[in-house]
Parts: sequence; C-alpha cells; structure tokens
Amino acid sequence: AEQLIPCRFAVGFGCAGMVVAFDVLEELLPSNTRGPVTCSTFYWFTAGSLYSNICAKYLLCSAGWRTYTAACAVPTLAAAVLGFFFVPESTHWLVAEQRNEEA
Repeated sequence: AEQLIPCRFAVGFGCAGMVVAFDVLEELLPSNTRGPVTCSTFYWFTAGSLYSNICAKYLLCSAGWRTYTAACAVPTLAAAVLGFFFVPESTHWLVAEQRNEEA
C-alpha cells in the first residue's frame, strides 16, 4: 500500500495531459464533423478497455503476464504501422522541409 499511492499518483499525473491532444483535435475540425469525430475517439477508449479485459480473462492466468502484455500491445503496433503508411505529412512539416508544392 505504501508504494501503490505514489504509483497511482504518477500514472494519474502522466495521463492528465492526454486529453489536451483531443481538445486541440476538436478545435481543428470543421463544426459539422466535430461531434461525430469526438465521440468516435472516445468509443475507441471503450473498445480498448473491453479488449484489455477480454485478453486478461483468456490470457493472463493461462499464458502469463508477458503474453497478456504482448497481446495488449498488438492494436497499438498495428495502428502505428498503418498510420505510417496512410497518414499524410502535415503541411507544416512539408513547408519546413522545403516541399512547398506538396503543401
């Protein structure tokens, strides 16, 4: 219990700034798509929580915590790889790289 409270504080402090990115995203969206995009973002949090619980139910006791951790990392790894190939460069980055025609 003596270690739990500082660890919970550190996790809470680290996650507190996470919502800032979503606020910035909302400000950049057109008003007609702001609501649906924001809601769909938070639906993914729910899907991730369900996925984590399902993995815990079927993997944690039978296969161990290492397999559970690897299984929980698979969606993040897949999103990173897909994002690398499908998310275009920002206009700010293109201008900084002197690629003005593409920007």
